[in-house]
Amino acid sequence: MQSQNLILNWRTAKRVERIVVPANQSQTLFIIQGLGGATDRTLEIKLNARSELFVYGIIIGNSADKLNLNVNIAHTGKGAHSHVVLKGVLTDEACGIMNGTIIIQKSGMHADAYLEERFLLLSDKSYAKTIPNLEILADDVKAKHAATIGKVSADELFYLQSRGLSPAAATQLIVNGFIGSIIGRLPDQKVRVTLEAAISKKLAG
Repeated sequence: MQSQNLILNWRTAKRVERIVVPANQSQTLFIIQGLGGATDRTLEIKLNARSELFVYGIIIGNSADKLNLNVNIAHTGKGAHSHVVLKGVLTDEACGIMNGTIIIQKSGMHADAYLEERFLLLSDKSYAKTIPNLEILADDVKAKHAATIGKVSADELFYLQSRGLSPAAATQLIVNGFIGSIIGRLPDQKVRVTLEAAISKKLAG
């Protein structure tokens, strides 16, 4: 099976990306939102027979950002696999919405689909909403989703500060751990370093 990694330009003003994963091919997509470009972005993805799709997304918001990320995946071919993990970090009065939809059409039997949406809130004034959707029209499929919205644990902060870290450094360590599972999958180390620096700067205000 042929495999391809694609990092979508996080500074683009393009609001809609349409992608087709050919039969018997694997595609890994990375999407970052909140570091410039469009504040409302949509991925429209079609999976053909026995194709594989991995989507990893990060939303970073501060100040009065209003960010909306839509990921719509259609299993149109038999035996396709999709794995979607979206994570967001919001501070100040930022608002973030994740709207993920996986549709397994009648022709998409034997599909295997997973959708995960998680937000970490760093401010009492920030707001997040997760909207995971599964629409299953075929038989003999595997499909599940998970969604959480949480705040930084006071116990975690206390523990890290008791080890000598400042509140800001402790919070940054927690944020790094939260989104590290996504950043660590980026194939290019220079891109990882650039992205980590941009996220730290954004959250610092």
